[in-house]
Amino acid sequence: MGSNYFRSRIEGYRWLRSDGKPSFSTRVYRVEKELERLAKKIFVSVSQTSPVLDAIEKMYTFQEEQLLVLHGESNFSGLVTSENVIDYLGGGELYNIVMDRHGGEIHSALNEQVKTIMIKESPFVYINEKLPDVISSMIKNKTRALPVLYKDNTVYGIITQRDIVMLLAEKRTGVKAGEICSPIISVNSLDPLIVGMKMLVQTSLDSIYVKNEMDQIIGTLDSSGIVQLFGSHEAFKFVKKGYLTEVNSIPIKDVMQFNIERVYKQVDMGDVISKMFNKKLKTVLVTDENDEDIGMITFDDAFFVLALPI
Repeated sequence: MGSNYFRSRIEGYRWLRSDGKPSFSTRVYRVEKELERLAKKIFVSVSQTSPVLDAIEKMYTFQEEQLLVLHGESNFSGLVTSENVIDYLGGGELYNIVMDRHGGEIHSALNEQVKTIMIKESPFVYINEKLPDVISSMIKNKTRALPVLYKDNTVYGIITQRDIVMLLAEKRTGVKAGEICSPIISVNSLDPLIVGMKMLVQTSLDSIYVKNEMDQIIGTLDSSGIVQLFGSHEAFKFVKKGYLTEVNSIPIKDVMQFNIERVYKQVDMGDVISKMFNKKLKTVLVTDENDEDIGMITFDDAFFVLALPI
């Protein structure tokens, strides 16, 4: 996860005590369990030598944002995420590999090995660690998922930010939506896709809003939508000369999703989180008493609200 958005969000929470040790909400200790009972043992993986396209196809097919990278049958090598994929396809510095090594040629670029774009020194936790250790590692390492390993570094499973939010979710949190929402991040529907990919990577968000020429919010651009574009091979219909730039030049409106949900600023975050789960949302808009959009809430915010004291 990139650092800019993360840093701005964490500042509102009492993350460290005066002695420098992590501080957690009472919810964390009420459900404190070892990872053997919390982590998902069924996980999706690729090898270091798998083509990038194979990783994208698996993300799309299994609806996963993070894949474990293994060598051998169960030895841990790293993690590859949808953010890594978007970074490589045009959103960040990894795109230089596409241009310099592959001359921008889409099929060659998608045949690049996963080890080129994966997080090689990915943080992880051991199976005997507990929930506070996991939350601490996620925050310190700015990641939404952690591999869970046995002591011999073979893989037991994976635990995600979403798993933790599900575990800690409560009907009432005492926190209002308007208290923790952040400024709305958006792109224009006519902007080329690469503009949206860069915004996703720069902000470390996995969903941003899309506005039309009249500055009205009309949808979202999600990391999962970009993964779907390539993982379903829909992207190839835009390719005439063989270059990735042909896909990256299509307008965002061709990839965006029209799933906009709003909550009133006085609504408790427990209700917001419930809505996000029930409707499978990555972000919601927050409105004031005049029905004006005043901010956005992401799944990162849900995680912080439930895990940390405010």
